[in-house]
Amino acid sequence: MSEDIAAKTAVDTHAAKPPLREVLVGSHAKLVPLSTLHSHELYMHLCKELQSSTFAYLGHGPFENEQEFETFIAQRVTPSTTIPSRESDPVFFAVITQQAILKEREGVTVVVAAPGSAVGYLALTDMNLAHRTIEIGPVTLAPVLQRTTASTEAVFLAMRYGLDTLGNRRLEWTCDSRNAGSRRAAERLGFTYEGTLRQHRIHRGRNRDTDLFSIIDGEEWDVRRKALESWLDPSNLVGGRQIRSLENVRGSMTMG
Repeated sequence: MSEDIAAKTAVDTHAAKPPLREVLVGSHAKLVPLSTLHSHELYMHLCKELQSSTFAYLGHGPFENEQEFETFIAQRVTPSTTIPSRESDPVFFAVITQQAILKEREGVTVVVAAPGSAVGYLALTDMNLAHRTIEIGPVTLAPVLQRTTASTEAVFLAMRYGLDTLGNRRLEWTCDSRNAGSRRAAERLGFTYEGTLRQHRIHRGRNRDTDLFSIIDGEEWDVRRKALESWLDPSNLVGGRQIRSLENVRGSMTMG
C-alpha cells in the first residue's frame, strides 16, 4: 500500500528557475524590472489621488511626499544581476501601458494614461525554488489602471512567467481578509480560495487575518491560462469593453 501511495504522489524534484531582469510584453501592458526612473511617474499616478485607499491594506504607504516614495522605490530596485540573491527577496516589476488608457469623464472620453506610462507595480515573492512555489504580490495599481484590460493582462504576464517560464508548481495570492477588491480579483483570475490564516499579522496596529489563494500547474493552470488568453483576444474586446466576462469564458471551458 505504501508503495502505491508513493508512486501516486511522486513528482520530479528539479528546482524552479529564479526570475531574471526580463521584460514581459503583452498587447495592452508590459512588465519591466522596477527602476528609480519610474519613481516620479508612479508617484503621480499612485500618490496624488486616493492614496489612502491605494495603500490601505499594504505593508507600505501612504507616503508623505515624493522623496519618501522615491526612497521606497530605490529600496526595491533589484541589482542588474541574476536574481534574487535570496529566495525571500521579492522581485519588483513596473507596470507599463502599451496603449492609451481612456476613461469617460462628464460624458467625454479622455486619455488618463498615455502609452508607455508607469501606472503600477507588482512583485514575485516568497519563492521556494526547491519546492517550486512562488507568490504574486503586492499588486499595486493606480486608480486609472484598475478595472482595465491592461491591469488584467499585467497580472496574467506575471502568472504565466511564474508558472510556465520559471517552472513553478504552485502560484499563490494572499491578501488582507478585509480587502474585498483583492479577493474578488484573485477569484476572477481563477485562483482557488484555500482558507484564512487567522491572526496572521499585526497591520497598522490592527489584527490582520490573511486569505490564501492558489493556482497549481497541470490541468488547473491550463484552463485558467487558456481562459485568460481567450478573454484578451481582440475578438472579445470591442472599444476596450469585454463581450464575455473572464468568468464566463473560463466556465464554458470547464463545462466543455
